[in-house]
Amino acid sequence: MATPEDLRRCAQKMKQAKKIIVLVGPGMSAESGVSTFRGSGALWDGFFGKVSMGVFGTPAGWSWMPASAWSQYLDKFYNPIKNSKPNPGHAALVELEKACEDLTVITENVDGYQQEAGSNPDLVFEIHGSARKYCCIKSRHPYEDFGTKDLPKTSPLCKVEGCGRYVIFRYDYL
Repeated sequence: MATPEDLRRCAQKMKQAKKIIVLVGPGMSAESGVSTFRGSGALWDGFFGKVSMGVFGTPAGWSWMPASAWSQYLDKFYNPIKNSKPNPGHAALVELEKACEDLTVITENVDGYQQEAGSNPDLVFEIHGSARKYCCIKSRHPYEDFGTKDLPKTSPLCKVEGCGRYVIFRYDYL
């Protein structure tokens, strides 16, 4: 845990900095009630977590079992994000952004909470993708940005003429 002296020194360095880059990990959204992927009680923990990961956590799972992947995605991943909100940590980064001349946020989180909290979307880089962006499993054609509304109960189909494949969550590596 940081001491008051550590925080004072950090604040001093930040005042002197010309550019600040903040790397945000899963702990930030865990404070909002969103499960992390690894560790005790996490999404991929235990036998059923491993099975779920194989279904909706890999491109192969989405290709082989798109209906199952979509169902697992909604239940275990999307709905908890939709039903939670940004926390004071996200708000603090928005305030830091206002106070700094040049601040960039690089986040491992896919929930969009940093932008929802008020950060400039052009200054937030989601390196693992976004739970708000979707694409066709075959053509990679982008699909509607659902934002935080309810998603359809079944995976939508691609609207590109002649395709008709399932639309999936756009992980960074798909």
